[in-house]
Amino acid sequence: MEQFRGENKRFDYIKTSKLINAKLFADRFDENVLSIIPNNGLYLELGAGGGDYSKWLLDRKKFDLSYLLDFFNQPCARYGRWTAENHESYVKKLLKDKNIKTIAGDINDTIKTIDQKFDYIYIDASQDYDSVSGYLKACDKLINKGGVIGINDYTFWSYFEQEEYECVEAVNNFLNNSDWYVVGYALGYCGYSDIYIKKD
Repeated sequence: MEQFRGENKRFDYIKTSKLINAKLFADRFDENVLSIIPNNGLYLELGAGGGDYSKWLLDRKKFDLSYLLDFFNQPCARYGRWTAENHESYVKKLLKDKNIKTIAGDINDTIKTIDQKFDYIYIDASQDYDSVSGYLKACDKLINKGGVIGINDYTFWSYFEQEEYECVEAVNNFLNNSDWYVVGYALGYCGYSDIYIKKD
């Protein structure tokens, strides 16, 4: 599809052929999203934050083991639920009845230490173009056949931080230059939407 205005030279529309079987969901916590996520196997989350999404997902899916990557040294600035000092322990306590493995550090580095293949990967980390592109390229090598990748913050603008996000450009370019296609799109609060992609 031709881009008429051309303000963003890096942006490209997703090819129509990549959207044929995509489903629309009300939110990432919409129970219907579960229909496109594998039921078991291994799970990898890039950017676990406070573990809210992890808990919601792991309460509903029976993954054999879940890897949660994050700096795990940052406070909960918006709600004050944890501090920089107890960030990792907070998440472990929240998920104490789940089979998880937390890995602390810069995700750009820690993802290189992973030697497993995953059935579902969820990305909720840095939103600049190079980071998102790097995550997707790394995850392409870490996903099992038929696996799904969910990407949070699929938006151009962060309402809370009042700054640009480059996730849309990175995801669209990755899709258009690979054999991945869209299986779902979840509307998000204040525009923080999710997009789910898969390859056979």
